[in-house]
Amino acid sequence: YPHVLETELRLYRLTGGKVVTRGKDLPKGSVDLIVTAMEDQEMWSQERCQPWHRSATAWAEACRAPVLAIDPPPHAPAFEVKMTLVGGLPLHHPPEAGKMYLANLGIPKNIYKEVGIKFSSPFGAKFVIPLHKSCTT
Repeated sequence: YPHVLETELRLYRLTGGKVVTRGKDLPKGSVDLIVTAMEDQEMWSQERCQPWHRSATAWAEACRAPVLAIDPPPHAPAFEVKMTLVGGLPLHHPPEAGKMYLANLGIPKNIYKEVGIKFSSPFGAKFVIPLHKSCTT
């Protein structure tokens, strides 16, 4: 793994969550939600050619569970996505990216001030803002 990914995996392991590195080790039964963050903003097209990506994609398609994509590249996803969560104002994402949500990353106001950006948070007490049209009845 690249050094940055190894660091993130080490942090994730502290949660007690299971790390799987082979498609055959993915759950065999039903799952409630699939969270995917497996495509890099720059390397996504090369990643889709890799056996690990094809295996994970086939598994996700077979599960038929809703998929939440975390900060995916702005291209059509490899499989059906119900929701997309981004940490900054998103690039243009296709309709296949599902409902779009903006997450509050909690960046301190002084960071914006330091780089010369006048910023007023749109979040208020919320930590996620929907960026899609919602149906109300």
